Amino acid sequence: MPCARPRPAPVPVSGIAGHLQTIRVIVRLMRVRHHFLAALLLGLAGLASCVDAQKPSTYEEAARHLEADAHTLLNLAGATFPGTTRSDRSACRPGQVRHLFSAEIQAADASAVLVSELQAMGYTQVADDPDLRDEERELAVLWNANTHHTFVLAVPAGEGSTVRITGRTDCYAPGGT
Repeated sequence: MPCARPRPAPVPVSGIAGHLQTIRVIVRLMRVRHHFLAALLLGLAGLASCVDAQKPSTYEEAARHLEADAHTLLNLAGATFPGTTRSDRSACRPGQVRHLFSAEIQAADASAVLVSELQAMGYTQVADDPDLRDEERELAVLWNANTHHTFVLAVPAGEGSTVRITGRTDCYAPGGT
């Protein structure tokens, strides 16, 4: 019976190289028919890959990210003012707060351009105007699965040049998660 060679301790690797290394280990384990352990490691690898794209961990980080996205939209539309921001506790659990951004811009047919820009930034359109249309306004709602931020673009009916932009974060404990 041959002697088993001692294996060197694995070196921690981060990023995509770490995920590839984990997948290689899983493939080796499957060859040895350790299906349970392979499935467990595959689940952990999937969990680890989600960690890179999680929502911001603090209220301050979420607020900075929301404002950066909002200012990208304002710059695209050629707006010369910063919009308004505030904290809101009304829709959160006691002890939590969310960050809100709002601005109104005058730009002909800017809504479609802003929707496209938000989609390029990772937002998904979860509601379109046919879902929410009424006599007073047309709406588009976009949500980012990584940051959990939501933007609502509202265009008053008959006024194709005015777009109201409203953004919000999830609720956070101030100064924490």
